[in-house]
Amino acid sequence: MLARHKAFFLPLALLILFGTGRAHALNKQGERAISDGGPSPLGHFNLSGNLFFGVFLFNPTYASRPDNTGIAQLRYGLHVDADLYDRWLTLSYDLNSFSDGSAGSPGPFVPTEHDHIIGVLTTIPLPKHLDLTLAVHYETDQPGFGPNAAFRARHPDCQTMPGAGCFDAGYSQSYVDAYARLTWTHPRISLFAAVGGFLYNPTYAARPDNTGLALLRYVIHGELVLLPWLVVRLDLNFFTDRDEFPLQPTELDLTSEIAVKYRGFELRFVGEADLPIGTHPPGPMAPVFAPNLKQVYLAALLSWSFDLRDWLAKRKARR
Repeated sequence: MLARHKAFFLPLALLILFGTGRAHALNKQGERAISDGGPSPLGHFNLSGNLFFGVFLFNPTYASRPDNTGIAQLRYGLHVDADLYDRWLTLSYDLNSFSDGSAGSPGPFVPTEHDHIIGVLTTIPLPKHLDLTLAVHYETDQPGFGPNAAFRARHPDCQTMPGAGCFDAGYSQSYVDAYARLTWTHPRISLFAAVGGFLYNPTYAARPDNTGLALLRYVIHGELVLLPWLVVRLDLNFFTDRDEFPLQPTELDLTSEIAVKYRGFELRFVGEADLPIGTHPPGPMAPVFAPNLKQVYLAALLSWSFDLRDWLAKRKARR
């Protein structure tokens, strides 16, 4: 049995070391804006990030709450990086909010889930166009508004005997993780691989059907600039389950993306599939609803990036 697991993991390890990747799972951890690094009265401090708003164009299964109820319709939020001493010490914050497009929606713009991620990062420049990033993050995924009154009236059993599709107001997921990421950059190509572990994880699941508890995360990412205004990206995000063989993935999140850029704006067309690998064994954390759930979607996302140091440098140059 162990030999079979090793035979499975060896090609995966090689893929992680030599492949491409960036942590997505709906890309909840945003990316920093690129600064030109010019002189600034801010000294070693900088503030950058982006605001975004998106709509799910095709979504048969991707949920709008942590308990896998509802169907996500809109996504909006922000990402902020505060460089306290260049990129040697960075604090980051991400907010992701979702609304529900199902029949039980409380409203098209009413948030039914809000996710918060706080991070501490350091980025170490290396030779050969390489960077090593070390980070610790805390994430909490919280439910927002529940189903509307009409939905509750049609499903009275949910109040006394929750079943499939019933809103669980007390269900949330949270964790603390640490990871190391090695990035190689080129004017037209960016690649990175990351390996991380969940240091504290009472609730964050190892599969799309909310079974198991995540232990390790492997990420690979590739980005290619086809034209100055056109970019394609591909991401693979694996999770393992602490209750099973610790190195073998139990979930794969596959994301592909086409992005059109104009100045500080970016319009992204994203397709994602969150797929289970194997099934959770009987026992604790076994699936309650929709076992072996697969979540897929197509979405369009518009973002606007800001960079305080870059803005000040350009303003000074115009004087």
